Amino acid sequence: MINKERQSNQEDANLKTEQAQKELKIIDNLLRHTLDVDDTIDWNKLKSKKKFSEINPNNSLDLLISKIKKPHKKELKEYPRKPQSTDKEYIPKITLFDKMISSRKKAKEDNSKNLFNQSLNNWEKRLE
Repeated sequence: MINKERQSNQEDANLKTEQAQKELKIIDNLLRHTLDVDDTIDWNKLKSKKKFSEINPNNSLDLLISKIKKPHKKELKEYPRKPQSTDKEYIPKITLFDKMISSRKKAKEDNSKNLFNQSLNNWEKRLE
């Protein structure tokens, strides 16, 4: 029984080997055949020599360019810088004497705030 199985396996192996050798021979012949055939492409034969139906745009390019209007240069309006409450001129200069008399300190602070608000209002009016 083991002998029959071994013989059957041997026959299968021989059959598969023959099939593989036939396939390799076909592939080998295919490669040889391809090497014998000149299959280079002549690109010049594939080029179209017909005249274009549309005219060459270079011929009318100068005319088209001359029709284009140049944009007018806009003048940029200069706007003054927006006043900031942290700007030096709006920060009150508090002295030691001002610190001792709170009403003087408050007056200087109020004066600086009013100056800032006035400058801000003037700036907003200039923008209109």
